[in-house]
Amino acid sequence: MPTPLPAYRNPPVAEVALAIFFDDLPGFSSSHAGAFWATVRETYPRAEDQPPLRINPEQPPESPQFAERPKLEMIDAPKVRSWFLNRDGTQLVQVQSDAFMRNWRQSGSTKGVSTIYPHYDSLRASLLKDFGAFSTFAADNGWRTILPRQCEITYVNHVRVPDGVGTHASVSRVLRCYSELADSFLPRSEDSRFIIRYAIRQAGDFKGRLTVTVQPAYLIETNDEILNLTLVARGAPLGAGLDGSLAFLDLGHEWIVRGFSELTTDEMQAFWGRTVL
Repeated sequence: MPTPLPAYRNPPVAEVALAIFFDDLPGFSSSHAGAFWATVRETYPRAEDQPPLRINPEQPPESPQFAERPKLEMIDAPKVRSWFLNRDGTQLVQVQSDAFMRNWRQSGSTKGVSTIYPHYDSLRASLLKDFGAFSTFAADNGWRTILPRQCEITYVNHVRVPDGVGTHASVSRVLRCYSELADSFLPRSEDSRFIIRYAIRQAGDFKGRLTVTVQPAYLIETNDEILNLTLVARGAPLGAGLDGSLAFLDLGHEWIVRGFSELTTDEMQAFWGRTVL
């Protein structure tokens, strides 16, 4: 029986995104995105246009293509990525001709209002509902089948050390894998930024990759120092259709939660109120 996933009373999660990338829907345009928005506008009354995203499939380390280092990036193209947001901007649907994303995020418009992370099961259910609505819209407009090719789950954490002072210089207090040099010529580092990548495997088979990124940042509202600790699990669906995509997202969620708990220190986990040991 699998061990329970670690949980926290006050996790530092600032944003979660669940994404499904699929074969391009030929002819899908901003007018189609607008027509879809009309079907969900009661829930998501705000709309914005953003540059589209492109994603390359993750490759196993032994693959010749592995050196290409797949990444998510904005592209200069006539396509658009449409954002549909709820009133306070904390719930977000993103649509483009080959991708569907469902986000929760803290929002600057919610100052003074509690924006508690709703947890993965709730976001998964929202993805299931909203992607179902998009699939129905696509079928009604002549795109018979959506064929998922790549899935991604992202957790963005805004980390501050317990005393709130000198967070940029306190990576060693946050991450077990980082330590300052002892008795060295170099002084304590002012800040650090780095990327760690892990192959996700099941029964020895490559399923995707977990990428951990650490970089110093500042909260817009307060200008407080934070460490932006982002974990992204990306890989192909573990089966056909939406069920296969959800299966990978479930696996990616487990890797992110267990990875986060293995990477972070006991001090920080106590600060966040770890409840499952």
